[in-house]
Amino acid sequence: MSDGSSAGTGTADLNSTRLMLVEDCPDDQRLMALLLSRAGAEVILECNGESAIRQFERSLRRDTTYDGIVMDLQMSGIDGIETTRRLRSRRYVGPIIAVTAHGDVNTEREWLDAGCSCYVRKPFSPLHFVQSVADAVCQNAAS
Repeated sequence: MSDGSSAGTGTADLNSTRLMLVEDCPDDQRLMALLLSRAGAEVILECNGESAIRQFERSLRRDTTYDGIVMDLQMSGIDGIETTRRLRSRRYVGPIIAVTAHGDVNTEREWLDAGCSCYVRKPFSPLHFVQSVADAVCQNAAS
């Protein structure tokens, strides 16, 4: 999956990686999708928790899988923490990478207790963001 080599952005290689990006802010969605796709990932976009859960359920019926899910915290409808809980209850076992500008130590603990693999705070550097996603995906693939 990733051998630590660089991709087009000078970040970790995400070739052959299928990711779901759950983000309701169009600007953030475009930026994160661009960074991940430049690193080689196939990115499936969802704008809220409900649509992310429906997309995951469709992927199960089609016998496709996600190598990781990048999830915003504050979204309309169900927030990222509850969406994470629901995905875990539906047996999603891949990494869920939490991303938010409104986090603190208590929020981070909630994310981890809900089933998140790691936590990235906004604003982030492009390198840090993509490397965090790649590390979570690679760690999951190795286990």
